Amino acid sequence: MKKILLSTLIFAPIIAFSDDWTPPVTHSLMIMSEKELGTPKALKEENFNRQREMTLNGYVNKEENRYAQFLFGLKKNSFDEIRAFRGNSDPTDTHLKKSPNEIKLAFSYKKLPINEKSIIGYAPIGSYVEKPKEGWNGIKTFFEKDGLGICAYEFTDLKLSNGGVILEKEKVKYSVNNKPTLTLVEGSESSGYVYSVTWYNDTKVSQLDCASKSFNKDSIDKMIQFAKQIDKN
Repeated sequence: MKKILLSTLIFAPIIAFSDDWTPPVTHSLMIMSEKELGTPKALKEENFNRQREMTLNGYVNKEENRYAQFLFGLKKNSFDEIRAFRGNSDPTDTHLKKSPNEIKLAFSYKKLPINEKSIIGYAPIGSYVEKPKEGWNGIKTFFEKDGLGICAYEFTDLKLSNGGVILEKEKVKYSVNNKPTLTLVEGSESSGYVYSVTWYNDTKVSQLDCASKSFNKDSIDKMIQFAKQIDKN
């Protein structure tokens, strides 16, 4: 199965495609203009409105931010989940793990440049592939980071699942070590905010998310600096 990841500045990295609009198939990283992509008018308008919110407010309003709530409660809930599924012999199990060694990966895992005591847990993401090496093509690490809150870093190698990435040229910056980069802040005072930085090294996709209960316009810049450290690690 061919998998396409279409990313824009103002959407979560994965977008569902309508029946009458399918982007070009790719097995690598492609950066195309909105015109080349043939983006539908409705999607263009939604992109414009969300981008305007980002420009005016520094974030896109999201009253019910479930991802933020999930991250806020993760440290409290992680112990029971890790204990309940410790020793599960099913390699496709997606529950939280104490160690990356408990996850069968199709690539070599690289540690993050953080104190291991700050790590809450690990979870497999993406697709479970059978070749060239059997295992998951992605992993997500949950941890606490001073000044940023509860964070999650995910790494996915789409090439292992025969996938690719398409980015809209107009939305791409090169903030993380001159690699194509997208940023997004979503949330509200009532539900909290999630700051996201996503960067691409061909079909290897990295995303850093951090949840905070208050909005700080400087947080996304701090995350970009942290993302640079992760990328160089």
